[in-house]
Amino acid sequence: MLKIIAHRGYSGKYPENTLLAFQKAIEAGARYIEFDIQPTKDKEIAVIHDFTLERTTNASGNVCDVTLAELQKFSAGYPEKFSNNFQDEHVPSFQETLALCKNKAQLLIEIKREDKAIFYDDDLEEKAIRLLENYEMSEDIMFVSFNLPSLAKVKSMMPGMVIGCLFYQLDEYAIDRAIDIDASFIIFNYKTYKSPSIIDKAKLKGLQVGLYTVDDVKDFERFRYSVEAIATNYIKEITDYFFLPLANS
Repeated sequence: MLKIIAHRGYSGKYPENTLLAFQKAIEAGARYIEFDIQPTKDKEIAVIHDFTLERTTNASGNVCDVTLAELQKFSAGYPEKFSNNFQDEHVPSFQETLALCKNKAQLLIEIKREDKAIFYDDDLEEKAIRLLENYEMSEDIMFVSFNLPSLAKVKSMMPGMVIGCLFYQLDEYAIDRAIDIDASFIIFNYKTYKSPSIIDKAKLKGLQVGLYTVDDVKDFERFRYSVEAIATNYIKEITDYFFLPLANS
């Protein structure tokens, strides 16, 4: 069955990458939730997309320049989008997110790296995998990233882990790179879609194909039968549309 993924939680209606967005996605019926991880100054793992704080919090500066404790003092209510409606939300830790989602949804964990090409000599991947094992959740996970060295590192540590390569567009270069690191999925921006033949090529090479970020039902309908996964900011609306024929039968 098509995987419909709650992109940063139910982020169309609630501040992205917050516990509230994840909880609301679960309540909306999400079976798959995607979120972003990156290290803080004290090498803890924070769940936040941007490398800077300005867009989604009431603070400024770089995530890597503050400790997790400092980061969690800021509001993550995304005031630019939601005004002060969610000012009590904070940036979750990786542990908080795992605790909330365990046994409720499968997780796509995006490893955020500022440079997509270089290898980062830190322990982000090791620490993430260790925490997943502590929570007994390593079988409910897919790691995804634009940074292929990070994914290769995950695969070397856990050969059975499912990994997915993120690319802006799907082409033969992307397909070859995904195969190089033994990825199962290749996920690209649906707005760069050119023809069904490139999706067919990926599938012939053994890859499953996913799209980000599809928020309109017309676009969803256009692609739902040609890919294995679709990420959306509007998980309830897209899920309701997907199951509408069953509801009316």
